[in-house]
This record gives sequence, C-alpha cells and structure tokens, in this order.
Amino acid sequence: MESRRNQRVPLKIKALPLEGGSTEPLETIEISAGGALFFGNPGVPAGSIIWIQLEPTNNTGLPLNIQLRVVRLVQSPDGTVTGFGAQWIRIFSQDSIEPLQLFLKRTLSITSGFIQTVPAGGEFQGPLYLYVFPAGYESAPSSGAAEPVAQSQPKPSGTQAIFAEVPLTWSADGQEFEGRAVKMSTHAMRVATSANPPGTYRRISITLPTGGRGRNAWLTLEGTVATQRAPSQEGDSGVFDVTFTLGNTPDALNQYRILLERLSSPATPHGI
Repeated sequence: MESRRNQRVPLKIKALPLEGGSTEPLETIEISAGGALFFGNPGVPAGSIIWIQLEPTNNTGLPLNIQLRVVRLVQSPDGTVTGFGAQWIRIFSQDSIEPLQLFLKRTLSITSGFIQTVPAGGEFQGPLYLYVFPAGYESAPSSGAAEPVAQSQPKPSGTQAIFAEVPLTWSADGQEFEGRAVKMSTHAMRVATSANPPGTYRRISITLPTGGRGRNAWLTLEGTVATQRAPSQEGDSGVFDVTFTLGNTPDALNQYRILLERLSSPATPHGI
C-alpha cells in the first residue's frame, strides 16, 4: 500500500472501544497512515488487538470500525494509563464504500490500495467494505482478528445481537414517536416504528423501559441514524438502525448493557 506521507499530524477523532475491559471514550491526538496516538485507556495490555469504532467526521459522515494493535501504553507517574500508541490493522464500513474511501484518502492520505467487498451475512444486512493495512499482512491473524464481521460488536452473554420486542419512544427535533426495538446490540439498535423513520445521519434520542423502579425505570440514549427503510406499503412499519454516540454517559451505557445481559438470559423473555 502506498501513501503520500506517513508522518503523524495532530487530529482529534473520538472513538469507542468495542472490545477490551474499558468503556471510556477514546480520542486521537496524532494520526498517520500507519497508526495513531490516543488519549484514554484501552483497557488491555500492550500487544493486544482490539476493535474500536471511530465517530463520524466531516470527511466520512458515518462511523467506521477499525482494528488496531496496542503497541505501547502511556502512563502517568502514579501508573495510571492515560493514552496509548496504536498500529492500524484493518478497517471497514458498512453498506457504503464512500466513508471508507474518504477516510483513507482525506484523513490518512492513502491514495492507492485494494478495498475488499464482503457479502452481507450474519448480523449485517448490507455488504461490508474492508481495507487491510500493511500490518495486517505481517503475520497470520489470531482467531479473534480473523473475522471483522464477528468482532465488530461486543457479545453480551455470548450473543452478537438480541432479537427483542421492547417498546420505546424516539424523538427528533422536539417531536416524540412510538416504536419498538427489534434488534439490540451493545452499541446499536434496530427500531421499527409506525411513524416515518428519521433520515440518515440524524441525531435522535431513544427512551426505553429498563424494568427498574423510580428514576431507573426509564433509560434515554442518544444516537445517530445509520440506515433507514420507509414502509413498503400503508400499514407496514418503517425500520431504522441507530448507532449510540459518545454523548451518552458511562452510567447510561452501563445501564443499557445490564439490560442486554438480562434480555439475553435464557430465562428472560425478549421483551419488557
């Protein structure tokens, strides 16, 4: 693979770990065609390989999932991990090749290379567009690195996604609508609604019951609409996929993960 340059340049892009022991948001400090310096704790030791999700930028418009190797940890005098250096391994976008092309060209200055098309299957309804960095060819990938499709989302209680029927409300521009979650994973949700689905890239809020009491009975999460499909005929439901953003508090994300754990339990009906 070729790039116009490989020097690091200052650039801030927010990211969310999809694997490892940390749920705290990450942010790039410097970035290059070969890797990046991040602020934040990846929650894994140096040498580990994990997937993270990069928040949408002006260049890409959609989140991108990227696999990286943690090559070194940055620690404060008291031993707290405050950052890490990472080496890119592979990256993919879902449904559209354009976000991946824009990121490679405009952000990483990579002007040539081969993007593979992975057919739809498993958790993903549309095709994936995958780019492998030079580091991805240096050695045989481990079993955890071999399939980006399977590793793109953490697995609550051993499952990639939960097919559920959970009533909820979603709101955009001050208007509130009813719907139901039909598919739930750690960082995303598929919603069916009798209203017109929100447009792609729209920021929305989703409120759903948790089964708790008092102020813990309801959970509100912020997200970005990744894809949407309008009803095919009158009486049908529209469907949209929403990716949760970094604007959610760690407490809210933890509460959502607890809900997923409960829903994924064999003894729990997939609904509330």
